Amino acid sequence: IGHLADTEGDPLTEWTLAVRSEDFSRRKQPQTPGRRIGFSADDGAKTDLAGYFRLQGIPPNARAEIYASASEGNRVPIHVKTVTLRAGQMLELGVVTVNETE
Repeated sequence: IGHLADTEGDPLTEWTLAVRSEDFSRRKQPQTPGRRIGFSADDGAKTDLAGYFRLQGIPPNARAEIYASASEGNRVPIHVKTVTLRAGQMLELGVVTVNETE
């Protein structure tokens, strides 16, 4: 759970969020014993009209990178936060600031 805002503190509404593991880009490589392949948790999460969002499907003990992109236009996703969740943990991210000029 979090709140997406610009550098002025204004909410970013209807932005799309995605979560990927650090090794997601290497996912197509052959898996070796003891090595996770990676994951992507794109459940269509979007910020609401106040900028709030909820992400689901993040596996425990995996380093997860959160990306956000404007729903309008062809915007490249912006890396906004990296988290690691313990099993059963719900993490309150608070305000996550996005610099739209990146």
